[in-house]
Order: sequence, then C-alpha cells, then structure tokens
Amino acid sequence: MRAQPKHEMTIKAYNRRTPSGNKARTDIELKATDDFTVMRRFYSTAPGTHGTLTLELLDWRHSGYLFYAPENDFILFGKEKPITNA
Repeated sequence: MRAQPKHEMTIKAYNRRTPSGNKARTDIELKATDDFTVMRRFYSTAPGTHGTLTLELLDWRHSGYLFYAPENDFILFGKEKPITNA
C-alpha cells in the first residue's frame, strides 16, 4: 500500500528511525506530492495518541528511514494490508 500526505507537514526526529533502528537526528519536511510505502498499520499505544490508527512509513528518498504518522493525515491507495496490534 502507498500513502501520500494530504498537506505539508513536519515529522519530528523522535518519530523517525534509521535503517539500523536508531533514532534519527533531524526532522523531515513532507510535501503533498511525496509518496511513501506503508510498512504496517497499527493502533497507537503512546499516551498522547492512544487508540489512533497509525502508519509506519518507509521513505526511500532518505536512505530507507522509517517514520510514524497518524493515518488521517494521509491518502492511502493500492492493495490494503491488515491492521496489526504489534
């Protein structure tokens, strides 16, 4: 499944991971024309967003970084993957 942001947004460094699993050091600016691969969909257990449907997205433009964002900020298209709680 693929995802495009509905509007311009900033993903903070604490919501990004490097390909080796470490926290990223810089924020990233997303444009409405960017395209990302959805790795998984899950319900957030973080205190501020508990119960929100969240996407784990793969960003090939930045060396395969993964980041997390609420699903309602993205337009989804392509074959759908099941929602997981892991």
